[in-house]
Amino acid sequence: MIKLKQFQKLIAQFYGLCTIDDLRIQIWIKMEILRYILENQ
Repeated sequence: MIKLKQFQKLIAQFYGLCTIDDLRIQIWIKMEILRYILENQ
């Protein structure tokens, strides 16, 4: 099972954001999830 931190780093690398620190990645992921929820209501 992939830990959340590893998963976030995978996402970051996938989007070419691997230089961004963990906190900004977490915020970005939360924003993406929120945007997805709002678009699919």
